[in-house]
Amino acid sequence: MVRRIRQIANKGFTAVELIIALALLGIILTLGYNLFYYVDNSFREGEKQWIAQKEAQKIADWLDNSMKNAYTVLIYSNSAYYADTSFSEDDEYVYIYETDDHRIYFRNSGEEQAQLLADIPAALEFRIETADPSTPKKQLEYDVTILDDDGSTSLYNMSSNIHFANMLRSAGVNLLGDGKADGTTTRGNMIKMLNNTGDLNSIVVNTSSFCFIATAAYGAPDSTPVSILRQFRDKCLLTNKAGQAFVEFYYTHSPAIASFIQDKPVLRVAVCILLMPLVLAAYLLIVPGAVWLMLYGVAIAFILYLYKRYMVGKGLSPLVQHRLPQDTGRS
Repeated sequence: MVRRIRQIANKGFTAVELIIALALLGIILTLGYNLFYYVDNSFREGEKQWIAQKEAQKIADWLDNSMKNAYTVLIYSNSAYYADTSFSEDDEYVYIYETDDHRIYFRNSGEEQAQLLADIPAALEFRIETADPSTPKKQLEYDVTILDDDGSTSLYNMSSNIHFANMLRSAGVNLLGDGKADGTTTRGNMIKMLNNTGDLNSIVVNTSSFCFIATAAYGAPDSTPVSILRQFRDKCLLTNKAGQAFVEFYYTHSPAIASFIQDKPVLRVAVCILLMPLVLAAYLLIVPGAVWLMLYGVAIAFILYLYKRYMVGKGLSPLVQHRLPQDTGRS
């Protein structure tokens, strides 16, 4: 009996079994690759959309804060102002405009050069209502569109409006004195304005948007795990009161912890390990198809388990061969 088992074990796979195993392996690898590609692409597209949304919100907030106190606002279609345009020091207007390469610049009153607002491709459109031309317009509508790197595809669009409370009763957008300012339009990508606000500044990165502990552990705010956790915060936690309370608690207490572990490599590695389950859970929640990828991995593990049982049943397992008694020549 032992000799018969050894003969079966020594034969290994039959040709048919080998062909079937290779075919199944090819199918499993192909499906796994396609599923992984789909999930990874979904994550990257989601991350790109999330970043575009955040940048559009920053620009919209900047426009609101910079223009809300204006008492003279003029809309133009920009065809003459660029990154290196020189302005007259006697020009008291504040300029906000989009260039041909889809960069947004602003120029403070009295400055000779414009400044880059944000180093991302974006498009601006300012407009006013045209239903009743005789009524002074004290509200400006605008669109902020974040574009891809070559400026050909829109990633995210945000619309908003600004009400100018400082304008006189008879004043309005595109009005100077008793009439319409020369060259102005009801729809354009450049603003000239006079306001009571101090000099405008470029958009700066808000460090409070970082995940302090994760950034300290992984070493960079733009690393993939940190990006996953930030998206989880914005998409899952900040959308409800309980999540908002947790984020507020985290930002209150985490900077001290982050500072403590930042220059301690062993602690950073330990924190990275501890954060792995949280990063995985966040990834499953924010990325479409990630759950299917996890289920696919579980299915593959189950198939391998069944395969092992099958091999053990045929006597082909090395473990079974190791446990067989020595052949004494007796059947």
